[in-house]
Amino acid sequence: MGRLALCPGGPRLLILLLVLSLTPRVFPQERSFYDLFPNLNEEQIAQVLSETGLMNILEQNEALALIPASGAGIDLYQHIMERKPSYAAEALILIPQGESPFTRVDAYNVLSQVRLLEGRLYPSHSRGEVPLFSEVTRIAGPQERSQALPDPPRLAQVPQEETVYLRVRDINFGNSFFRGQLTLSPYGIIYDLTNFRNLSYLIFTVVRREEFYALLYTEPLAEGMLLYIVAGAEVSGLVAALIDVPSAIGKRGMVFFNWVNEGLRTMANP
Repeated sequence: MGRLALCPGGPRLLILLLVLSLTPRVFPQERSFYDLFPNLNEEQIAQVLSETGLMNILEQNEALALIPASGAGIDLYQHIMERKPSYAAEALILIPQGESPFTRVDAYNVLSQVRLLEGRLYPSHSRGEVPLFSEVTRIAGPQERSQALPDPPRLAQVPQEETVYLRVRDINFGNSFFRGQLTLSPYGIIYDLTNFRNLSYLIFTVVRREEFYALLYTEPLAEGMLLYIVAGAEVSGLVAALIDVPSAIGKRGMVFFNWVNEGLRTMANP
């Protein structure tokens, strides 16, 4: 039987090719922000690159404007439109790299620290800067809402899926309860936050269960970490006549947005 002819270093070459064939072919840092959002104008891009980002608070049934490129695989817009919100808000920011490139693990570890939502300020016309959430804690589940659970330690690997339940003491809605569904996507992380109990103001139900949602998307890019959020809610006309719904949705979306933004900036520049 003839021998297989190998070039010098052949066995090493074969081992290298085998390793490369088994390595996942997903390189998030190779995607560019400018390819994912090609339709933004210069003013919008400048806001996205600022420390506060670009946010739009939309009036009733107003269309979203920050739409990713077709084929980008960031389908928050479709998820939101399927729920048919009467009010929505959207925000977008690109957080620059620190000493080392961002990873999805960085984003996950920020999203896991829900207690850092506590005490975040928002501007109130009547009271100045006040904390929107005076308490935020994990709980075991919908039937076990009283016992607070600690945030987990930082992990070295992102789980494929994870569900988190939160109790939030809201300045307007009192004790509010949310379910967070984290999903690992091919390039980033999707965090879907929904109320699993009604949100009420005084004696009025403002938002029925499962009808407030905030979708956060994070992805490490060549230029830094992308943070994209769309928040929406279905609100009855009677309630809309009593409170400023766009402001209420926008403020809550802004608090969630700033929570992740500041957490990632702190991680990049400890």
